[in-house]
Amino acid sequence: MKRAGLSLGPWSSLLATSALLLALATPLAAQEPETREGYRTIPAHKLKDATPGKRYSVVYLKFNKVFEDDLKVYGGLQGKRLVRARLEGKLKVRQKSKLHEALRVRKDSKGRTLQPKISNIQVFGTLVLEGEERVLNVDRVLVLGTQLERFGKSAAVLAPEDGTGRRELLRRMEYAVRNFPEDKAAVAELRTRLLTEAREIAVAKLPELPEGAKARIDVGVAQKDIHLVSEVWDHPDVGEKERKQAETALRKLRAIRFHGEWIHSSEVKRKLGFLVQNRRWVRQERVWLEEGIAREKQRLANRQPRRDYSERDMLTYMKAGKIVRGMEKKWVIAARKAAGKKDFYPIHVERLREKREQQELVWELWVTADGIQLYFFNGWVTELLEGEGAEVSDGDAEEPDEAPSKTGEGGSDEEPAKTDTDKTGEPGKTDEPGKTSDEDGKSE
Repeated sequence: MKRAGLSLGPWSSLLATSALLLALATPLAAQEPETREGYRTIPAHKLKDATPGKRYSVVYLKFNKVFEDDLKVYGGLQGKRLVRARLEGKLKVRQKSKLHEALRVRKDSKGRTLQPKISNIQVFGTLVLEGEERVLNVDRVLVLGTQLERFGKSAAVLAPEDGTGRRELLRRMEYAVRNFPEDKAAVAELRTRLLTEAREIAVAKLPELPEGAKARIDVGVAQKDIHLVSEVWDHPDVGEKERKQAETALRKLRAIRFHGEWIHSSEVKRKLGFLVQNRRWVRQERVWLEEGIAREKQRLANRQPRRDYSERDMLTYMKAGKIVRGMEKKWVIAARKAAGKKDFYPIHVERLREKREQQELVWELWVTADGIQLYFFNGWVTELLEGEGAEVSDGDAEEPDEAPSKTGEGGSDEEPAKTDTDKTGEPGKTDEPGKTSDEDGKSE
């Protein structure tokens, strides 16, 4: 039966009560971003295009630690793998400065405690060029409130009938907490409430299913609400014609049936291990390898030798179960065996070949079951990343705070990337078990 009129009736009262409770639940002492004269606040992803010499502020970064002149921020987790924060290596603090000493003992510029991987911070600084890289010389750091406090306050001021505002807030919130399980759990109740309210507002004037199938499809498409359209597809009493219309609409919304539910294609790609790089989808191991190659080329430009130790030293390290730069593959396997690793072979091998005149250069990445990334050049170890180092890229997707997703469910509309190099027939083989991706490429 169709609900008439524009009023939400009792639901309006419930929404108003919900907003009041949210307002009361937000601590008055929660630190909000500070506005300082001469500093422009911009999203983290826009710092790479900002003007050197200007002063900027970036909000809601996650504090990690200060190491030498590096203010390290925490990127969170993607599955069990650490995410490389967007501004990793881009925030510098002058050593022995008052701010540097405060950060070393985990205090902000006002003397308030910073909790590694938990505290949200706001940074202020001047953008400078170091080579071709833009770096923010930080002169002030402030601890901010939690994401629940941040978005709870925004939710509390939404009008009872503002479904669009709730959906936009949901997109911003889901983007902000996507890599932080603790934050995601903290806002789970708020997310459920906003989602329920937005959907109730959307369907308040719509007929019930199965009669209201077409109306719900139209509203779902207009509002880019995959869940609303999927309810039509899943309803047992909806006719075949309407069900096909719902499926067509879901495809239009770039939804895919995945493990029993309709979700956006970008989320499916992330679940399958793809990442956004330069607005294209590529396998995460490919991203790691390309980043590893760039790091090694920079080390070589700085004249850092590929072998930091003598062969005798390496044999000693191998027997002790330690892997160091310059080791050969057979020594790496032996070192992992000596360390008592159950899975000492890689579970994935990513390989790229470069042809330079008459010489072939072979770059490899081994990913092991215990989360270690081992990088090789022509069979020698160049780098080992584990713990905080074993990271995935945070990608290049723009933040919804600045540009809400046009797809309605977040992420990029780009298809998985085709590689810039040509495949050479069958994937390359290796003496070690595990998946292997082998590509040939010309050196730059």
